[in-house]
Amino acid sequence: MAIDAFEKLSVERKDAILKSGIVEFSKKSYTDASTEEITKSCGISKGILFHYFGNKKEFYLYCLEEGLKQLVSDIPEPATSDFYGMIFSYADEKYNLCRKFPHEMRFANMAAREMSSKVFNEKNKVLGRYMIEMKENSQKVMARAVNTLNLKEANTEKVTMAISMYVGALINKNIDTYKETPDLFFEKTEEIKAEMKEYIDLMLIGVVKEVK
Repeated sequence: MAIDAFEKLSVERKDAILKSGIVEFSKKSYTDASTEEITKSCGISKGILFHYFGNKKEFYLYCLEEGLKQLVSDIPEPATSDFYGMIFSYADEKYNLCRKFPHEMRFANMAAREMSSKVFNEKNKVLGRYMIEMKENSQKVMARAVNTLNLKEANTEKVTMAISMYVGALINKNIDTYKETPDLFFEKTEEIKAEMKEYIDLMLIGVVKEVK
């Protein structure tokens, strides 16, 4: 494998090869994805692709790593000091990243459901690192948001963890609902946020003196 040789290619050439892989893997399972289609799309031979990456598996994992990097780009700190403003400002930034990188988003969705034993363990490790980074980012936002609340409970760390878990469960619910139709998810973001607020309001009644 000559990944170093790939890294020395021009940015345009690397991007073309990487995009071809991500687009193919975003539409098909690992088994069904075609290296012929990938190489045809970016104008190289299979021999060249395998010279750079060794095999289809290594190229798949490389594409997944690079695709996920786009979806965890630095997100600016929300300008608002309102609890829901902070939470949904962060969510909107994530939605914007997914709109900006739709193929990467679909690839991540496909990878999460990928069951091929050829890549199962390795892709789960990649996704696991991505999820940890996402969780750390969201918890920072949640901690700032919780600090704006008038809490009954003095243990803000515990409250932050509880709300983070609750919001995470709501997000997973929507991911599961729209896993087959990710585009519809983006069309309904305002509706989804409104529903999430209703659920979060129910929880906040138990931890704050007054819900604004």
